[in-house]
Amino acid sequence: MGRANAEKPLNRVGPILIFSKMSQVVNVLIVVDADNLVSKLEDGTIKKGTQSSPTNLGSYGTSDNFIYMVAKNGVAANNQAKSELTIDVRSGDTIVWNMTTFGNMSTTSAFLYNSDFNLTSGQPPIAIPGVTYANQVIGVRLPSTNNPTGQLGQYVNHQYVASSQVNNIAQTIQYSMSFELVDEASGDILGYFRWDPFIVIPF
Repeated sequence: MGRANAEKPLNRVGPILIFSKMSQVVNVLIVVDADNLVSKLEDGTIKKGTQSSPTNLGSYGTSDNFIYMVAKNGVAANNQAKSELTIDVRSGDTIVWNMTTFGNMSTTSAFLYNSDFNLTSGQPPIAIPGVTYANQVIGVRLPSTNNPTGQLGQYVNHQYVASSQVNNIAQTIQYSMSFELVDEASGDILGYFRWDPFIVIPF
């Protein structure tokens, strides 16, 4: 989810994913309540953390104040629109995580930069072998004037996504994702944060 810029030729970047007939792309939208996070940073309730040691936003009732995760019905197994979303995927599926803010990145932006899929003791690390991060350029068709029923123009939009293919079966994974919060006006990094959702892989 980013902001549409001036019209220019498209140059699509990012991973090219090839799937088996039974596999699917599972999109997970993450929305950060940036205003709430900034207010907690300003009053000292939350520390800004560092890139190597991001601040843990806690779990369930605590992290729910800052993180909202959404997936399609049938994929979301539990805690839809909450920070501890559980998604139900199959071996061979590719998960794509996309992060935005309630302000649609207009004043404060947020993007994923790290992940850990080995939080549970004895959990096979091969289940999620690695995450790819990419700044993707996409085309967006929008009205070219203030008239919403007027002519459409094509505009360039950026989205920063994380993606990974699921390689193992019959397990539940609690994983950690870390993100960076940035002030759009100044470019200053406001903080680094992490939280811990779930993935269920039945087969």
